[in-house]
Amino acid sequence: MKVTVLCLFLFSCLIVSGQESYRISEIQAGNFEIVNGKVIFEKVYQSPMSMDILEKNLKKLNDLNSGMQVKSIRKDGLNGVMIRYQLDWTAAGFKKRKIATFLRFPVNSNFVVTRDGNNYTVRVADIWFTNTVNPGSQQHLSLESIMVMRQGLRFTRDKELLRSLSILDENFEQMFQGKPNSF
Repeated sequence: MKVTVLCLFLFSCLIVSGQESYRISEIQAGNFEIVNGKVIFEKVYQSPMSMDILEKNLKKLNDLNSGMQVKSIRKDGLNGVMIRYQLDWTAAGFKKRKIATFLRFPVNSNFVVTRDGNNYTVRVADIWFTNTVNPGSQQHLSLESIMVMRQGLRFTRDKELLRSLSILDENFEQMFQGKPNSF
Protein backbone atom coordinates (compact mmCIF):
# COMPACT_ATOMS: atom_id res chain seq x y z
CA MET A 1 0.00 0.00 0.00
CA LYS A 2 2.83 2.42 0.91
CA VAL A 3 4.63 1.61 -2.32
CA THR A 4 1.48 2.30 -4.36
CA VAL A 5 0.88 5.65 -2.65
CA LEU A 6 4.55 6.57 -3.11
CA CYS A 7 4.41 5.64 -6.81
CA LEU A 8 1.24 7.69 -7.33
CA PHE A 9 2.82 10.66 -5.58
CA LEU A 10 6.00 10.44 -7.68
CA PHE A 11 3.97 10.05 -10.88
CA SER A 12 1.89 13.13 -10.08
CA CYS A 13 5.08 15.10 -9.32
CA LEU A 14 6.52 14.10 -12.70
CA ILE A 15 3.37 15.23 -14.50
CA VAL A 16 3.35 18.60 -12.75
CA SER A 17 7.09 19.21 -13.28
CA GLY A 18 6.88 18.16 -16.93
CA GLN A 19 4.36 20.84 -17.79
CA GLU A 20 5.56 24.13 -19.20
CA SER A 21 5.09 26.57 -16.36
CA TYR A 22 6.36 29.97 -17.32
CA ARG A 23 3.68 31.62 -15.20
CA ILE A 24 4.84 31.85 -11.60
CA SER A 25 1.74 33.38 -10.04
CA GLU A 26 -1.33 35.31 -11.07
CA ILE A 27 0.50 38.66 -10.94
CA GLN A 28 4.01 37.56 -11.93
CA ALA A 29 5.30 35.75 -15.03
CA GLY A 30 9.03 35.44 -15.45
CA ASN A 31 10.43 38.96 -15.18
CA PHE A 32 7.00 40.49 -15.79
CA GLU A 33 4.60 41.52 -13.07
CA ILE A 34 1.32 43.37 -12.82
CA VAL A 35 1.60 46.61 -10.86
CA ASN A 36 -1.55 48.73 -10.56
CA GLY A 37 -3.05 47.05 -13.63
CA LYS A 38 0.06 47.65 -15.78
CA VAL A 39 2.47 44.98 -17.00
CA ILE A 40 6.06 45.85 -16.05
CA PHE A 41 9.29 44.05 -16.98
CA GLU A 42 11.89 44.29 -14.21
CA LYS A 43 15.22 42.49 -13.96
CA VAL A 44 18.36 42.97 -11.89
CA TYR A 45 21.67 42.35 -13.69
CA GLN A 46 24.83 41.65 -11.75
CA SER A 47 27.41 43.57 -13.73
CA PRO A 48 29.80 46.45 -13.04
CA MET A 49 29.14 47.85 -16.54
CA SER A 50 28.99 51.64 -16.69
CA MET A 51 25.89 53.40 -18.01
CA ASP A 52 27.95 54.86 -20.90
CA ILE A 53 28.83 51.37 -22.12
CA LEU A 54 25.23 50.17 -21.69
CA GLU A 55 24.04 53.17 -23.72
CA LYS A 56 26.48 52.34 -26.55
CA ASN A 57 25.35 48.70 -26.52
CA LEU A 58 21.69 49.71 -26.64
CA LYS A 59 22.36 52.02 -29.59
CA LYS A 60 23.97 49.11 -31.46
CA LEU A 61 20.47 47.56 -31.55
CA ASN A 62 19.20 50.44 -33.68
CA ASP A 63 17.94 50.01 -37.22
CA LEU A 64 17.17 52.63 -39.84
CA ASN A 65 13.60 53.23 -38.65
CA SER A 66 13.64 51.77 -35.15
CA GLY A 67 15.61 51.14 -32.04
CA MET A 68 16.58 52.46 -28.65
CA GLN A 69 16.76 56.13 -27.80
CA VAL A 70 18.46 57.08 -24.55
CA LYS A 71 16.88 60.33 -23.35
CA SER A 72 19.13 61.01 -20.36
CA ILE A 73 22.15 59.38 -18.82
CA ARG A 74 23.60 59.78 -15.34
CA LYS A 75 26.28 57.98 -13.38
CA ASP A 76 23.60 56.07 -11.44
CA GLY A 77 21.31 55.27 -14.40
CA LEU A 78 19.68 56.15 -17.66
CA ASN A 79 16.23 56.30 -19.20
CA GLY A 80 14.87 56.18 -22.69
CA VAL A 81 12.39 54.76 -25.14
CA MET A 82 12.20 51.77 -27.44
CA ILE A 83 10.63 52.74 -30.77
CA ARG A 84 9.34 50.24 -33.33
CA TYR A 85 11.85 47.59 -32.24
CA GLN A 86 11.40 44.30 -34.10
CA LEU A 87 11.62 41.34 -31.74
CA ASP A 88 13.68 38.27 -32.52
CA TRP A 89 11.18 35.46 -32.00
CA THR A 90 13.03 33.14 -34.39
CA ALA A 91 15.90 32.80 -31.89
CA ALA A 92 13.50 30.94 -29.60
CA GLY A 93 13.05 28.41 -32.41
CA PHE A 94 9.46 29.29 -33.31
CA LYS A 95 8.02 29.42 -36.78
CA LYS A 96 5.76 32.30 -37.85
CA ARG A 97 2.57 30.27 -37.59
CA LYS A 98 3.37 29.15 -34.03
CA ILE A 99 3.54 32.58 -32.39
CA ALA A 100 0.88 35.11 -31.54
CA THR A 101 0.29 37.75 -34.22
CA PHE A 102 1.23 40.68 -31.99
CA LEU A 103 4.83 39.39 -31.63
CA ARG A 104 5.32 40.04 -35.33
CA PHE A 105 4.56 43.73 -34.73
CA PRO A 106 7.28 46.19 -33.63
CA VAL A 107 7.35 46.86 -29.88
CA ASN A 108 7.45 50.29 -28.20
CA SER A 109 8.06 51.13 -24.54
CA ASN A 110 9.74 53.32 -21.95
CA PHE A 111 12.69 52.03 -19.94
CA VAL A 112 14.61 53.12 -16.87
CA VAL A 113 17.94 51.67 -15.73
CA THR A 114 19.22 52.36 -12.21
CA ARG A 115 22.63 51.43 -10.87
CA ASP A 116 23.13 50.13 -7.34
CA GLY A 117 26.74 49.16 -6.63
CA ASN A 118 27.77 46.37 -9.02
CA ASN A 119 24.16 45.74 -10.07
CA TYR A 120 21.77 47.57 -12.31
CA THR A 121 18.00 47.21 -12.48
CA VAL A 122 16.07 47.52 -15.73
CA ARG A 123 12.40 48.46 -15.64
CA VAL A 124 10.42 48.50 -18.89
CA ALA A 125 6.89 49.92 -18.82
CA ASP A 126 4.18 51.21 -21.17
CA ILE A 127 4.77 48.30 -23.55
CA TRP A 128 2.71 48.37 -26.74
CA PHE A 129 2.88 46.97 -30.25
CA THR A 130 2.50 48.98 -33.47
CA ASN A 131 -0.38 47.63 -35.55
CA THR A 132 1.37 47.13 -38.90
CA VAL A 133 -1.64 45.40 -40.45
CA ASN A 134 -3.71 48.60 -40.23
CA PRO A 135 -1.29 51.38 -39.13
CA GLY A 136 -3.61 54.26 -40.02
CA SER A 137 -6.23 53.05 -37.55
CA GLN A 138 -4.10 54.05 -34.53
CA GLN A 139 -5.43 50.92 -32.82
CA HIS A 140 -2.20 49.68 -31.38
CA LEU A 141 -2.03 46.80 -28.91
CA SER A 142 -0.95 47.38 -25.33
CA LEU A 143 0.57 44.44 -23.47
CA GLU A 144 -2.10 44.85 -20.79
CA SER A 145 -4.91 44.41 -23.32
CA ILE A 146 -3.33 41.15 -24.47
CA MET A 147 -2.05 39.58 -21.24
CA VAL A 148 -4.15 40.85 -18.35
CA MET A 149 -7.55 39.54 -17.22
CA ARG A 150 -10.11 40.56 -14.63
CA GLN A 151 -9.67 44.32 -14.49
CA GLY A 152 -5.88 44.10 -14.41
CA LEU A 153 -5.64 41.64 -11.56
CA ARG A 154 -4.01 38.59 -13.15
CA PHE A 155 -2.23 37.21 -16.21
CA THR A 156 -4.07 35.18 -18.79
CA ARG A 157 -3.81 31.39 -18.70
CA ASP A 158 -3.72 31.03 -22.48
CA LYS A 159 -0.67 28.89 -23.35
CA GLU A 160 0.09 30.67 -26.64
CA LEU A 161 0.01 34.06 -24.94
CA LEU A 162 2.22 32.86 -22.08
CA ARG A 163 4.68 31.45 -24.63
CA SER A 164 4.62 34.88 -26.33
CA LEU A 165 5.30 36.58 -23.01
CA SER A 166 8.22 34.21 -22.48
CA ILE A 167 9.66 35.19 -25.89
CA LEU A 168 9.23 38.88 -25.05
CA ASP A 169 10.89 38.27 -21.67
CA GLU A 170 13.87 36.59 -23.35
CA ASN A 171 14.22 39.45 -25.85
CA PHE A 172 14.17 42.11 -23.13
CA GLU A 173 16.67 40.15 -21.02
CA GLN A 174 19.10 39.92 -23.95
CA MET A 175 18.68 43.58 -24.96
CA PHE A 176 19.61 44.99 -21.58
CA GLN A 177 22.38 42.64 -20.55
CA GLY A 178 24.83 44.62 -22.60
CA LYS A 179 25.60 42.12 -25.33
CA PRO A 180 24.01 43.49 -28.50
CA ASN A 181 24.70 40.51 -30.72
CA SER A 182 23.61 37.81 -28.28
CA PHE A 183 20.56 36.60 -30.27
